[in-house]
Order: sequence, then C-alpha cells, then structure tokens
Amino acid sequence: MTDFEYQKENIIPLPQGRSAKVLSALYAKESIIEKRYESDSLTGKELREIQKKEFENELKDIDEVDDPLNTYFKYINWIQENYPTGNDTETGLLSLLEHVLKKYQSDPRYLNDSRYLRLWFLYAHYSQEPIEIFKFLSVNEIGQNLSTYYEEYALLMETQNKYKEANEIYTLGINRKAQPIERLKKRYIEFQKRM
Repeated sequence: MTDFEYQKENIIPLPQGRSAKVLSALYAKESIIEKRYESDSLTGKELREIQKKEFENELKDIDEVDDPLNTYFKYINWIQENYPTGNDTETGLLSLLEHVLKKYQSDPRYLNDSRYLRLWFLYAHYSQEPIEIFKFLSVNEIGQNLSTYYEEYALLMETQNKYKEANEIYTLGINRKAQPIERLKKRYIEFQKRM
C-alpha cells in the first residue's frame, strides 16, 4: 500500500471499491517514470528496459482492465517503434502476438475491432503463408465487417498475381457492406484501373 499512500487524496472512490493491487502497480509505475526523468545518465537501452518493464507490469493485471486489447496493442506498437531491427529474440514480439491473438480469438468484443485485425495483419506479415492467415480470419469471422480486411486480403492476392481472387475479395466485401464501404469501393475502382 505504500506505493499509493501519498496519492490517496487524488484517488476517486468507486462504488464497488478499487483493487489495492492495481493501485499499487499504477503508482509504482509512476515512481519508475519519475526516476527515469530524474536521471539524465540513463542510456537509451536502460530507458527502453524501464519502459518494457512498465508494460509488463500493466500486463500482470490485464484481466482487470475494461479494454485489455488496448494495453497489448500499445505494447506491440511500442515494441515495433523501439526495436526497429525487429530482433524477435530480444523483443519476443511473435510469441506476444501469438498469445494475444489466441487469447482474444473468440472474444466477441474484438471480432470486428480494427486494432485486433491489425495485429492479425502484423502476424500475417511474419508468416510463411499469409493467405492461410486471411482464410483463417474468414472462417472464424474475424474482421469480416471491416473494409480493411478485404482491402489487405485483395492487395495480398494482387501482389501474388491472383487478380481473379482479388476481384472476388473486393466484391465480397462490398456485398457484405464492410465499413467504411466508400473507401472499399474506392480501392476496388483503383484496383480495376490497374488491371
């Protein structure tokens, strides 16, 4: 409790109460941030390690958060920004992606969430068989209401010279009225001009 003792007057009580564990983690994280800015002698690598630990601390209580995908999404974006070499042994990005994608695969909150779909696209980028990832998404009805799914899938098919399949994918998305539909129609017209 000592981590948030000095902040008690700033904490707004909730009818159901607050988790001491969550508050402790929250204010312990703030003290780490303060230490980080107090010392100019930290190297970039040390700062990165501190930030990584902050995200990992947030993930410890992930099941108590209203939108857990948001924390994972921010962390994965942070990894991508702060580890430009993409060294997976250093970042653990692929195993983290696999964990998140599997964990929320059947969560109805995220089936048509653009962030979740973008994580699948990132995973497909690292995959030897990206088309299989898109087929998996279709079978499991992930992202099927989002135009981004059809745009990315059709673009993948186009880059592999599978123009007929790309055309069918655009048509399917338009018929399903994937959103935003106007952008999807625009991409389809652009595709047709390239053919």
